Amino acid sequence: MNKLFFNIKRKIYKLFHPQWGEILMLHRIVPAYNPQSKNAHLEITPEFLEQTIVKYQKKGYLCVTLEQVKEQVLKGKHFHKKFVCFTFDDGFADNFELAYPIFKTHNCPFTIFVTVGFLDNFATANWYKEQPKMLSMEQLTKLSNEPLCTIGSHTLTHPHLTELDFEAQKREILLSKQILEQWTGKPITHFAYPYGDYNEQLMQIVESCGYQTAVLCNGNYVRRGQSVFALKRKILSMNSH
Repeated sequence: MNKLFFNIKRKIYKLFHPQWGEILMLHRIVPAYNPQSKNAHLEITPEFLEQTIVKYQKKGYLCVTLEQVKEQVLKGKHFHKKFVCFTFDDGFADNFELAYPIFKTHNCPFTIFVTVGFLDNFATANWYKEQPKMLSMEQLTKLSNEPLCTIGSHTLTHPHLTELDFEAQKREILLSKQILEQWTGKPITHFAYPYGDYNEQLMQIVESCGYQTAVLCNGNYVRRGQSVFALKRKILSMNSH
């Protein structure tokens, strides 16, 4: 009986909250994939990225920006097709060196959520086991001037935000926005919660700081009824296909 009730409830939910599309979460693009790497779950090859873009395009998906996702969610009306939105976290240099040319070839938009403290070796990405190269200021400038690329904020230092007090939370969220706007000369209106670590207070802070969307670390499909400050993403890994 409980299983039957659950299945009925799930079907009703899907009926009133239809699947509109997917926001994919990526981190690194590596020339050669090593399944034994401590960070294998965060790494894909250029070939795999290109195959993924082509797969979605062949299935009839629209490749869209986060701005377009926001508009759809706020209006409560879906595109005439399902969509896919590509996003990167942290700001690794390989996003520019290896991923950017592929997106350019396929005219596919993408977003990079930059952790300010990691940029240009400004600080060390201590949480990442192999200390990869991060975006340089020159690369960030080029990407910010690329129509296909959206730069978003991923805080100053990549902390677990729910473990901080209110003032520290606001500093991480607001100051990272202000610094990126100063560096790029462009409005920064999209945010990604480090580790997907969020709550109602953080959503309110993000909105009050002038962001228009915020994405989670993982989840599932984008459906009608979601908050634009808690958009779900799907992790793209070498095992996704």
